[in-house]
Amino acid sequence: MTKILTLIALMAVNLALVEMLAAPMPQVLAQPVAPEAASQTVLRIDGMSTPACPGLVKSAVRRLAGIFKVDASLEHRTATVEFDAAKTSLAEIQRAIKQQVGFDSEVAH
Repeated sequence: MTKILTLIALMAVNLALVEMLAAPMPQVLAQPVAPEAASQTVLRIDGMSTPACPGLVKSAVRRLAGIFKVDASLEHRTATVEFDAAKTSLAEIQRAIKQQVGFDSEVAH
């Protein structure tokens, strides 16, 4: 009788797990879509010299609120950032790059 109860309990746990895994996952980590009014800037970044540098720059910028998209190029030594100017500023983006990666940046012309 104890084995039967244990088996029933295990089946109930397995059924609960299957139901949980079958449920749709929320898109918590999805990046917001940039509205047409989003600000975009290209920063020239001094100091990028290795293949890891663009990833470090992108990681530092993505942590800020209001960032829609960030691309960094080692070849051009630039980062292109789309952001919501009501949630973050160009100065905050540059500060994050300087503080977290150690690179100075300025708006490319």
